[in-house]
Amino acid sequence: MKRYLVISFLVVGLAMGGISSAYPQRGMDMGVWVKSANFAMDDLNNIIEADNLWIKGWALWYELIGIDVEPEYLEEIKSGMEIGGYLGIDITDTLVLRFIGGYFSKETSGGWYATDGIDEETVTQKYKVSSYFGGIEPEISFELGKATVCGRAGLVYYSATLDDEWTYEFTGDPTVTDSLKLTGGGLGYHARVAGQFALTERVKVEASIGYRSTGEIDVEGNGSTAKLDFGGMFYGGGISFQI
Repeated sequence: MKRYLVISFLVVGLAMGGISSAYPQRGMDMGVWVKSANFAMDDLNNIIEADNLWIKGWALWYELIGIDVEPEYLEEIKSGMEIGGYLGIDITDTLVLRFIGGYFSKETSGGWYATDGIDEETVTQKYKVSSYFGGIEPEISFELGKATVCGRAGLVYYSATLDDEWTYEFTGDPTVTDSLKLTGGGLGYHARVAGQFALTERVKVEASIGYRSTGEIDVEGNGSTAKLDFGGMFYGGGISFQI
């Protein structure tokens, strides 16, 4: 996978150099953004639902036999934060080719703490989903004074990871940790609209909203498999700079 990413970056770099040479009179810009993104993690959330039933079952058992217990249930993963950036090359006055990249992640944890007044037990189950991504995103824009309206669509590769960690602690015993990392990748696409406002001749701020589709990305590791789906609506803001 690392080899494919290196090759992709080399191709992007050569393409950028070629486009820059073909359109020397055109400008370039770069920017960064922060977004809140919805995820369609149906497969993982089914696992989380089963874990919560497991936690509830142990909590009820401890209560039945007179052991104090404080259960903590895992939250379903339905959204996460995204950070990213781009380098844009003007093809025409209204068409820009943008090379984008970024990262998003979300984690959740649960388990229980139990004690009989002498010994203590703590069990923690944690999941973290994350993905690096990179791709191309053509943009069409229309200026309205200091404001600009943009339409964008992109083809993106997602390198996804699921971290699964279980920890058990009991009075007087060594901490037991069982961790698993599942990885995979796949292509997806997105479309979004953005509104920009010029603060200066070279600096703009923007707000955007869009939809991403990744499908179910198969991740695997150590004989285990799962499916991650980062598809859904997203929205956020950013800032860009004319180079």
